[in-house]
Amino acid sequence: GGALAWPEESRPVFEQRAELARAGRLDEVAAAVALTGLSERCRASRPDLEDAFRAMIEANDPDGYAESALATSRGRMIDPGRLECPALAVAGGLDQVTPPAAAEAIAAAIPNGRSETIPGAAHWCQVEDPEAVSAALLAFLRDQAT
Repeated sequence: GGALAWPEESRPVFEQRAELARAGRLDEVAAAVALTGLSERCRASRPDLEDAFRAMIEANDPDGYAESALATSRGRMIDPGRLECPALAVAGGLDQVTPPAAAEAIAAAIPNGRSETIPGAAHWCQVEDPEAVSAALLAFLRDQAT
């Protein structure tokens, strides 16, 4: 789940997360991130995953998390057209953060780019459906070997 560049309208979300982190409210940030990072189905069937992600986020250094959030808001791929090797952009079909269209845009910007969508998964599709992500990766790698 990536993007060529984060949309300008996402900047206030990252700024708010930075403010909350610095105010010692990483628990609120963790709850919001888990809400969009995992699908409703996953959160219902695997509450342990949601708990693990929340704990991971809450364990961050508040200032470090804040700086990371602000840096992410300004993140963008620089000249992806220069990439000479094949590349695979993967997105969960339910990803609200970086939807499949973002992966498709990455793939279109890279000369040998390809995108894959993992149906029924959100932003952390590699955690929700590791088998589907592994299958997509292995298929991509097999195609490169031929």
